[in-house]
Amino acid sequence: MTTQVGTGNTFTPSIDNTVAGTYTFYATQTANGCESQSTAVTVTINANPVKPIISGTTTFCQGSSTTLTSSAATGNQWLLNGNPIAGATNQTLVVTSAGSYTVTVTNASSCTNTSNAVTVTQTAQPSAPTASNIAYCQNETATALTASGSNLLWYTAATGGTGSTTAPVPSTATAGTTNYYVSQTVNGCESPRTTITVTVNTVPAAPTASSPAPICVGQAIPQLTATGTSIRWFSDAGLTTQVGTGNSFTPSISNNIAGTSTFYASQTVNGCQSTATAVTITINANPAKPTISGTTTFCQGSNTTLTTSATTGIQWNLNGSPISGATNQTLTVITAGNYTITETNSSCSTTSDPVTVTQTAQPSAPTVSDVDYCQNAPATPLTASGSNLLWYPSAAGGSGSTTAPTPSTGTVGITDYFVSQTVSGCESSRARITVTINAIPAAPAASSPAPICAGQAVPQLTAMGSNITWYNNTTTVVGRGSTFTPPIDNTVAGTTTFFATQTVNGCESQSTAVTVTINPNPAQPTISGTATFCQGGNTILTTDATAGIQWFLNSNPISGATAQAFTATVAGNYTVSTTNGSGCANTSAAFSVTQTAQPAAPTVTNVTYCQNETATALTAGGSNLLWYTAAMGGTSSATAPVPATSTVGSVDYYVSQTVNGCESQRARITVTVNPAPSQPTISGNNTFCPGGSTVLTSSSATGNQWLLNGNPIGGATNQTLNVTAAGNYSVVTQTSCSATSATVSVTESTLATPTISGNNTFCAGSSTTLTTSATTGIQWLLNGSPIASATAQSLNVTTAGDYSVTVTNGSCSATSAVTTITQTAAPVVTASSNGPVCEGSTINLSASAVNNATYSWTGPNGFTSSLQNPVINNATATHAGTYSVTVTVNACASAPATVNVVVDPQVATPTISGNKQLLPGGNTVLTSSAATGNQWLLNGNPITGATAQTLTVTTTGNYSVQITTTTGCSATSTALTVTQTTPAQPTISGTTAFAEEVLP
Repeated sequence: MTTQVGTGNTFTPSIDNTVAGTYTFYATQTANGCESQSTAVTVTINANPVKPIISGTTTFCQGSSTTLTSSAATGNQWLLNGNPIAGATNQTLVVTSAGSYTVTVTNASSCTNTSNAVTVTQTAQPSAPTASNIAYCQNETATALTASGSNLLWYTAATGGTGSTTAPVPSTATAGTTNYYVSQTVNGCESPRTTITVTVNTVPAAPTASSPAPICVGQAIPQLTATGTSIRWFSDAGLTTQVGTGNSFTPSISNNIAGTSTFYASQTVNGCQSTATAVTITINANPAKPTISGTTTFCQGSNTTLTTSATTGIQWNLNGSPISGATNQTLTVITAGNYTITETNSSCSTTSDPVTVTQTAQPSAPTVSDVDYCQNAPATPLTASGSNLLWYPSAAGGSGSTTAPTPSTGTVGITDYFVSQTVSGCESSRARITVTINAIPAAPAASSPAPICAGQAVPQLTAMGSNITWYNNTTTVVGRGSTFTPPIDNTVAGTTTFFATQTVNGCESQSTAVTVTINPNPAQPTISGTATFCQGGNTILTTDATAGIQWFLNSNPISGATAQAFTATVAGNYTVSTTNGSGCANTSAAFSVTQTAQPAAPTVTNVTYCQNETATALTAGGSNLLWYTAAMGGTSSATAPVPATSTVGSVDYYVSQTVNGCESQRARITVTVNPAPSQPTISGNNTFCPGGSTVLTSSSATGNQWLLNGNPIGGATNQTLNVTAAGNYSVVTQTSCSATSATVSVTESTLATPTISGNNTFCAGSSTTLTTSATTGIQWLLNGSPIASATAQSLNVTTAGDYSVTVTNGSCSATSAVTTITQTAAPVVTASSNGPVCEGSTINLSASAVNNATYSWTGPNGFTSSLQNPVINNATATHAGTYSVTVTVNACASAPATVNVVVDPQVATPTISGNKQLLPGGNTVLTSSAATGNQWLLNGNPITGATAQTLTVTTTGNYSVQITTTTGCSATSTALTVTQTTPAQPTISGTTAFAEEVLP
């Protein structure tokens, strides 16, 4: 124990925590200047395991997985994004989530090391195709299902089964629901399946509806109601003129004319319209409007009579509501309001104009206030606010007086008086005035407080009662409330009297006297004596007080200290109090007493020498030092001794200091003389590879401390040293003294870390070339594993992954950083068109949307286009054939997608023959030049069912015919105008008279 490295109960050693090893420190304690034997404390730094390396494929498809492998066989703990994965302690890890993966290896010493992070990415599953559910009516013609997506596959179940590239055509023969399923495949990954629900709906029955009850002229047109779905209302049975929608419908017809109107309701369920239900509205005529006569004003409590011009079907109404039983021609009215008469015939009614009947209201009661008096106080006549007042002794009955009464105050109690007012001859209700006669209360209960001493707080006076008032004489108020602190000088001895009253119901009582007495204090005592004494001594304090004495230390009474003199053995603030015969006391000013403390022992440090080392005189921190050869007793010397170093061993010396004439305790100084060791030597290889190490060995088996560039290496105290850094190394052999070896220079080989250059992306089916900066000793690696025969400076890469290169030079090697090579999948495109088309129409070509793509179309007749959806106008037969489209994304081209376009020849324009003159009541026949595919039109509108080659015409107008081929091409004839011809009226001529022949 020669080198002190710290003091105190806790100590943090200055050692290098990056180097494994064992370090021992020694702790002693010193009490009363004597140092104990030492206790050894060992700090062990265990070596960390080798940093693990993660290998494996770092990309996987969604729904799949990849496997990562740690270079450590045991002690693994896998982490995702820095967080431990529960239970993931094997050498391999099956990864199903994207993220940053590391692995921490723990060795037997519980030391850990963590790998570099490896980022695992997941190729997202493509979204399901976009599709819409489809509904058909039963037996309606269906078409093949469609969906928006790439490489569609059609299924009959949500899971499992084999997909078909041909879209199914639903059957509509049977009503019901059928589910179809479709997925898309992008970059080789199939999406979830989208459900397409095909619903075949039945044609619904006619809705349920009934005609409303008849209404009267002037009433609101009733709302028609039908029970069904998507109700449509028509004004004709043929359902050609729609006038409304919804389950309820109010027709737009006049309600001022009696008559009947019929409407027709159909329902549409899932797009299918039913047959109609007829609903009829009947409007009946009203009777003539009646009148009312009679007096329309009456007083409250009276009545008036009204008379109507109606004689039958009468109902009187008040404010629009029928009056029960009021069906006569006359009505006695007792309530103000608006009166009408409703006259009803067989089905309808008419209401008269209103007649307003008013009633004169009763006036309100006068405004009054209750009155309170104390017993035997003088009273005045009662008052009220109103007109023509009448005074009563009771709330009802009796005769009123115009003279206001004067209450009597001789008896305690309550008396009620009543008053009304009369306005316009009507007397109001009576208002009540309550007169209360209150008793005079007794004086409050109160007592005088105990006397106080001058300077003490003035006591609070207390009285028991209600609304207490305090006086300093019979008339001057000085306070209010049950408690009261008198405003008197508490420093002047004497007696003061106060008076308290209470007030109940506004009546004040007689007073109660309360006395406050202040007694005088004794004179303030004083203290004399010596104010300082030495530690272990005392001082005498004396007071000039002669009686009632009590000594205090720091404001606390000293038990039994009641004499005129007091011996103080403790430093502090002393006071003394004296108390007179009235119990009043006074306290002296504080007298401060201090004590001189014994000085501490001098500050010393133990001394260590090597044998025969030159010594110097001992030193200590203190004043007026005295040196001794023993812990106690003996003769002191003011001259510090010089230790002898010729003999190995330990000698104790002692020293004290004197301050203000007081000598301290003695401090011990131990002088130790240690033997000197021989100089050590170093052996071992002085060169190592980058990232490697070499071992140096000391000639001394124990007591070693290794140094790098002259600085101690923390924990490097073994005979051997594992060197991982270049520099100048030496070793110090330490027993109690030390010896240092010669310096050995260790160098690190200068093998450069290789780099990789080249394009890190290539298209599927192609490749890229990587090149390393190294020229010899090359080995290429894929995902951490060597690639067989890949030892050239350049590498042709056809597989995506993490590539690195290791260079070896003799026994040393270096590995480059990882270069991640990705493969871009070829885009996928589909093609479609609006074909077949007719000659002269437009060809619309369509390609599926591909993000960030360029498009290239080729086709018949030298067609090219870079549009996604090109258009060919005025199509001819030369435009028919196969069209091809490719897309290019990031220099990667798709496989071509094709679509065949058919251009059908245009049909010849038909002509019409026939008589275009129509006789009244007759017809004519028109003939189309086309034998089939005809559709006749009148004024440009198709004629329902007119599809034969001939058409019988009974109506004038512009007739044309349109023919359509089986391929959908059509042509329309020129219109033929059919007019009606009226023949000239014939005339008759001839003799209008003849002679009757007489036969023989």
